[in-house]
Amino acid sequence: MSFLGARKIFLIPSFELNVKEEEKILKFIKFLEESNVGNIISRYINNNNNLGGRPNVNYYNLFAVIIYGFAFNRDTLRDLEDVCLYDLRYIYIMEQVQTTS
Repeated sequence: MSFLGARKIFLIPSFELNVKEEEKILKFIKFLEESNVGNIISRYINNNNNLGGRPNVNYYNLFAVIIYGFAFNRDTLRDLEDVCLYDLRYIYIMEQVQTTS
């Protein structure tokens, strides 16, 4: 038996953003909340989860990720899909942004 076959690797991920990145995202979130875009989205899109099936996406969070990504040179929605899986900044936006009603 080789040494590599018996070895297990444990990765303990850190899910905290550094202070500079967190401040940048919080400023962006504050800008979105002050722009009142949440009211516009809620007026035209019904985010009803009572119909069964797969849960709906939060369209406000999705809009926030798209705007943030386009502002920082993410050119396509496929790019944004990838970064939402691995980049902590985008994960943070998807989880932290709340709609303002």
